[in-house]
Parts: sequence; structure tokens; C-alpha cells
Amino acid sequence: MTDAPDLPLPSLLRQDLPAVVDAALGRHGMEVTRATAESIIPPGANMTTGGLWRILGTAQQAEPGNEAEPVPFRVIAKLTQSPLLWPGIQAVPPEFRELLAARYPWRTEAQAYAAGVSAALPSNARMPVAFRITELDAQRILIWMEDADDGGAQGWSDQHFAEAAFVLGSLAGSPAADACVTAVPDATTSRRLEFFLEGVGTQLFIPAIMGDDVWRHPVVAGAADPEVISGLRSLAGRARDLVDVLVALPQFPMHGDASPQNLLAGASAGGDRAFVLIDWGNFGRGPAGFDLAQLLAGRVNDGDMPGSDLTRLAPLCVDAYCSGMAEAGTEPDASAVARGHAAAMAVFTGLQALPLDQLAEPRPGLEDVVAGRLDMVRFILGRLDTLGM
Repeated sequence: MTDAPDLPLPSLLRQDLPAVVDAALGRHGMEVTRATAESIIPPGANMTTGGLWRILGTAQQAEPGNEAEPVPFRVIAKLTQSPLLWPGIQAVPPEFRELLAARYPWRTEAQAYAAGVSAALPSNARMPVAFRITELDAQRILIWMEDADDGGAQGWSDQHFAEAAFVLGSLAGSPAADACVTAVPDATTSRRLEFFLEGVGTQLFIPAIMGDDVWRHPVVAGAADPEVISGLRSLAGRARDLVDVLVALPQFPMHGDASPQNLLAGASAGGDRAFVLIDWGNFGRGPAGFDLAQLLAGRVNDGDMPGSDLTRLAPLCVDAYCSGMAEAGTEPDASAVARGHAAAMAVFTGLQALPLDQLAEPRPGLEDVVAGRLDMVRFILGRLDTLGM
């Protein structure tokens, strides 16, 4: 096996690669003739993702005198890790670090693949094929999977959102998926909601919202009128009550991070739309409608969709989610789904609407992103009011 000199293969990927290539190509005894690795996330971007690489290369049958052309392959390698290995851990108070490691389950994604969650999804959805899962040591797991990249598809239609919501509702309503949750030792529970609020919510986001400095920032000030400021402060003040609402709702299987960026949409063999769901690190049980919060917020958060679109999309997605639950065999409670979606969006999206991590060195276009996010806050506040929450 040789590496391109300009993009060497990280050493931790070398040992598994031959077996992974055999699995990816459906052959035995393949010899890797070329391999390059491209990092596809910035270092330290995620607390429990130590690395994410796309590996491209060629391989051929390891037989004497074999003159056949090498066969191309491409796979993804994802390194999941304990939060204690996160480069930013030094910013966490020492007394909080072990608690963070204990309550932030970094093994969940590997366990979800091993539990066979993909088989519990509806016919138009699946997980990436996992070729190999290697526990490197007590704090690191390497997951090898197919490269299910959708080419960075842009511009989801209303129908895209409805079909994705149906898939998420089918996951929530599936008895088979519920059995998979039981089989995942580190599956996410409602404690995640409490941990978020008690941790970064209370220590970072709420103080910023309640203070004045962030509202004076030139990137924020132009989009923040007094009504949205007072509304977001009111939301921050009752975040504990909203978490209590979420914990009290019926709990169902959930993806846990179901933004459009993690629902890769492509065409199935029959020509219908099919979804490949990635990033299962928060798989577990959560409130009815929880996955709709990330589904609707993801593209707004990235600046790819105006927050005003949510007024139209939210009812559509709630209906589709309920239809998915019913199709999977669980009678939906549309009121619980709507309340779960609204409260989850308030806590996990509303409190994080201001991009605090980007304000120190604003990038071009950040003003537009902030304006879209604050429009999303206006939608959230209106939705809570409509539902009497």
C-alpha cells in the first residue's frame, strides 16, 4: 500500500484498511495499491468526533502475475472519542470534566450500528453500511462505513421536508426501532435535555441572552428589535419549565440530531426519494416530535433557508411525522408531537440562536445568518404562544 505524498494516510487508519476494502468491494484478498485520506471536518469541531476522513484509493486481487486494472474504492472513517480527549476540554472547569465524560455518551453511534437500527427504518431510509467497528482503546472507537455523500445537495423542497418528517415519524413509531434502543447501552435519554440546560445552557447561552453585550454587537444589532430580545429573554427564563414539558411527554425512538445535513437525500433503485441517515451519536428515546426541531432548524442555522419558511413547513412536517408513526404501527398524538417539536426547538435552537462562537471574528454573510436565526426565534415564540406553552 502506498500513500500520495501530499495527503498521507493517518497511521491509525492503516491496520483496518485492507479488511475494510475487502468488505466495501465484496471481495477477498484485495491489496490496496493506492490510498489517500481527506479530512472532512475541521479539527475539534465536535466534542466526541476525533476525526472524520474520506479515503479514496484503488485495490487489486493479491495474486501472483495479476495484471487486472486496480478497482477504485471510497469509504468513510469516523473516530469517536471520549470528551476527555477533546482539545477544548481545558476550557471546562476541572470539577465538571469527569461529569461531562460520564453523561455525554460517546459510544452511542457505534452501538447503534451494532444494534441493527438500519433494518428498523422504513423502506425509503437506511443507515450507511458499516464495514468495520474497531475499539482502538478505552477512549476511542473507529467506525468504517460507506461513503453516502449526497454531493452537498442544496435547496430542499417542501416535499423533501415532508418525506424526511415521515421517515422520522416512522422511526419514532417503530416497535423494532424501540427494541434497538433497548439494545444500545448508551442510548440517549431525557437526561440529555437536563444536562444541556444545566451545562452549556445555564453557563453560556442564557447569560449571553440576558446580558446586553451580545445585543450591541454590530452583527446582531441590525436584526434584533426590542420585541425579539424580550421574547428570547422570556424563553431563556422559562427554559427549565420547557425541559420539564419535554421530559413529561411520551418518549419514542429518535435519531437525536436529525438536521437535513444528516439526512442525505438521493434516489432509490425505483426512482423514489431515499434517505441515508448519518451521525447517530444521539440515538435513543426522546419526546414525541423531538427530531422535527433539528429537521426544521438545520438549514436556517446554516443560512441556507430563511426563518420565515418555518411558518409554512412546521404544520406540514408535524402532519407527515404523525403519518409516519401511524404507518409504523403507533397511534400518534398530534398535540404531543406539536408540543414536543415546539419545546425542543425553543430549548435547543432558541437558546443557541445567537452564534456566540462566530462573533469574535465575523465571516462575510454572518449578518444574514443571524437575521434568519432571529426570524426563527420569532417563529418559535409564536408557536409556543399558539400552543399555550
